[in-house]
Amino acid sequence: MWLNGKVRASLDTSAPLVGAPAAGQAGHTGKGVTVAVLDTGIDGERPALHGKVANAKDFTGGGSPADKAGHGTHVASTIAGSGSKYRGIAPDARLAVGKMPGGNGEGQFDDLIAGMQWAAAEVKAKVVNMSVGGFPSDGTDPLSMTLNTLSRKHNTLFVVAAGEFGKHTVRTPASADAALAVGNITRAGQVNERSSTGPRLDDGAVKPEISAPGTGIVAARAAGTGAGEEVEQHYVRKSGTSMAAPHVAGGAAILAGLHPGWSAERLKSALVGSATPLPEANVYYAVGSGKLDVHRAVTTAVRASTASVHTFLPWGGKPVQEQEVTYENTGSAAVTLALDLKLASAKLSATTVTVPANGNAKVRIAFGRGTPGEHGGVLSASTVDGKVVVRTPVSVAIEAEMYDLTPTMLDRGGKPGARGSVDVINLETGARHRTGAGAKLRLPAGKYMISAMITTGETSITTVAFPEFTLTKTSTVTRDARKANRVVVGTDRPSVRGGGVVTQVGARRPGYNTRPQMQLLFADPRLTALRRHRLGRQHRGADDHPGLPDQWVR
Repeated sequence: MWLNGKVRASLDTSAPLVGAPAAGQAGHTGKGVTVAVLDTGIDGERPALHGKVANAKDFTGGGSPADKAGHGTHVASTIAGSGSKYRGIAPDARLAVGKMPGGNGEGQFDDLIAGMQWAAAEVKAKVVNMSVGGFPSDGTDPLSMTLNTLSRKHNTLFVVAAGEFGKHTVRTPASADAALAVGNITRAGQVNERSSTGPRLDDGAVKPEISAPGTGIVAARAAGTGAGEEVEQHYVRKSGTSMAAPHVAGGAAILAGLHPGWSAERLKSALVGSATPLPEANVYYAVGSGKLDVHRAVTTAVRASTASVHTFLPWGGKPVQEQEVTYENTGSAAVTLALDLKLASAKLSATTVTVPANGNAKVRIAFGRGTPGEHGGVLSASTVDGKVVVRTPVSVAIEAEMYDLTPTMLDRGGKPGARGSVDVINLETGARHRTGAGAKLRLPAGKYMISAMITTGETSITTVAFPEFTLTKTSTVTRDARKANRVVVGTDRPSVRGGGVVTQVGARRPGYNTRPQMQLLFADPRLTALRRHRLGRQHRGADDHPGLPDQWVR
C-alpha cells in the first residue's frame, strides 16, 4: 500500500511534456531569435543565464535591471536557460530584458507600455513574454489596445500569462485580440485551480487560447531572493500562469527560428492549432485548444489561418452569421481532413475538406441563434491516421433580449447635456448601472427604476425619480429638472440648523427579495437649492419601504 503522493513538474519534466527536447534534437532551439522578457528584471550571472542577455533596460527608475524579486529570472530561465537538467525551452534564443515592476512585483501601466514599445520597436524582438498584467478586461483597455497596435505594426507575437483570478477573469493584456493568452495546467494535464479562465469579459471570446505546465516549475533563482521553494543552490520552484507563459514563448521562438518570415498571427495560429487535447471535457475556456506541443508545431505541414473563431449574435441582429477558416498545406501531397465541431449553435459547411499540396482550402461555420449565453468548443481537423490534427477553438456569444437605453437630462434652464449622474436599477434582480447623461446602456428587457441627479450652475441640485420604467424596445428617457419642486429642510431646534442633509432615492418592488438600491446626495441647503420630482406611479406593498421608490430627505 502506498500513500497518494504529490506530482510536481520542473523544467526537466515540463519541457518534455511540451515536446521541446524532440524539437531540439531536430535542430530547432530558437537560435537567432530574440525573445523580450518584460518582468521584474534578471540576474544574468546565474549559471543558467550566463551570456544569454543581449539587451536590458530598466523602466522603474531604479537604474538597474537587476532582479530583486526573482520572478523575471525564473521566467527568463524557463525560456532560454542552459544546463543539462533544468534546460529552457529554446536554449539558443537571445534574451532582451525590460525591468517593469519594482522589487515588490507591482508596477504602473505607463511603464509596461513603454517596455512593450521598447521590445517591439527598438529591440525588434520577434516574441515578447509578459508574465505580468493588470485587471480582468474585455480587451479594450489601454494595455490591450497598445499590444494590438504594436503586434500589427512590428509583427511581434506577445505571449501573455492569463492571470490567477479564477473564472471569467483573463487579465489585461492577455485579453488583447493579438495576444496569445496562456493558462496553467499541472503535469497531469489538469487545470490549475488558480489559473484565470475565460471566456473574455463582455464578448465571450476564447481566452486563453493555449495552456502549458505552470505548476511547480523549477528554474533559475535570482541571488538574494527567497520567493518560492528553493530546490538547489541556484534554482527555485514556482507556480502560476507566469510560469506557463514562458514555455509557450520558448515554443514561439523555436517556431520563429524555423520560419523567420512568418507573421505574428501565423506563429500564434500554428502554436494553437498544433496543441494536444487535454483529458478534461468542456475546458476550452480554461485551456484553449489544449497543451502546447512544440514538436508537432514544427513538424506539421497543415495549419489553420486563424488561432480561434468567435462570433457575437446580438438580439435583433442577423439570425445567422458565418465565419471562415482557411487551412493551408505546405507539404508536397494533398491532405484530406475530417472535420468535427461539437457546438449546438454552429454548423459546418462540410464534414471533410481536401487541402491541395502547397495550397489551401476553406470551410465555413454558420452560427445561429440558440440558448442565450456563451458557448464554445474546438473545431478538430484530422487525417484518418491521426498524424495530422489541427485544433481551432470556436466560441459564440448569443445575446438574450436586450435593448439600448439612453438617459438624457435637461437642467433648470431647459438646456440638454446637463451635468449629473443617472442610476438605472433593475427591479427584479437589483442590478445597478450608473452612467452620465447621454451615455447608452445595453440592458435586458424588464422593469427599471431610473433616478437622476441634475446640477444647474453651482447652486442647484435636482433629483428626478422614475419608480418604474418598462424596457421593451430601444428607448431614450429624458429627465427634466424644470418639473421639480423646491425642497426646504428645516428643524425646530435653532442650535442644529447648520450643516448638511442627505437625500436618498431607493427602489424595491413588492414580491421581489432584493435589497433596496439607493442613490445618495450630500448637500448643504444653505448653499445649494434642493429640488425633487417623481414620474409615474409609486408601488406599495407589505414588503415595500414606506415612500419607496419615491425620494425622501433626511
